[in-house]
Amino acid sequence: MKKLLAVGDSLLAGQYGESPLNHSEKIKQFRLINRGQNGMPMSGILRNLEVHLRTNLPEILLLDGGANDLLIPYMEENHPEQWGPFIRNMERHKILAAQSLQEFGDLLKKAVALSRGAGVREIILLTIPLLSENLEHPLHKKKIEINSLIRQIQKEESLLSPVHLADLGERFNSELEPIQPGSTWLFQSPMDLENDRNKEPSRERGLVYTIDGVHLNSRGALICGEILDGILTGIDC
Repeated sequence: MKKLLAVGDSLLAGQYGESPLNHSEKIKQFRLINRGQNGMPMSGILRNLEVHLRTNLPEILLLDGGANDLLIPYMEENHPEQWGPFIRNMERHKILAAQSLQEFGDLLKKAVALSRGAGVREIILLTIPLLSENLEHPLHKKKIEINSLIRQIQKEESLLSPVHLADLGERFNSELEPIQPGSTWLFQSPMDLENDRNKEPSRERGLVYTIDGVHLNSRGALICGEILDGILTGIDC
């Protein structure tokens, strides 16, 4: 059975909310190696990718990132007391959020080049699905910027070898527009995440696709799984 390696953040890990990987029928045809890790910005994802490509070289790589490059600075600014210990621990391990779109883009390009050089035949990049279900939230607006950069990099890199785009962000933009103004609920502390780990409090918060404004509930994960199925259907690997 051919291997599909998924490297990224909590979206893929699925320990908070639902992972799209568990809602894709096509992924079941592969030996899935899920190496999503909670809290990882792109610098940490790149570091993890270097390790996992050496031990689990796949035919297909699924790569997501960028959400924590936006969430970490946002939490540091708006909820420093709650997130200070987590952020300081990341800094001690030299896992830092990108300081600019340019830096994020450079890290993503390095990840693609590393994967290509290791012999990965097909690469799928994911855009960020949701950072708040309210389209007026500042994180949503930053998400649009970073997703535009991911799309640009995918187009440039696909001229060299197959790099596909699972545009989760674009799909959710269209899903969110009819339900605006959306819920403004967004997690504020690590304890919020731990409290929500084994339940789905979406309804009481007025959320439709997430449990906490970021991590997907089953409805949101199913949409992402369908998008992944569409991409994998077109890949002959």
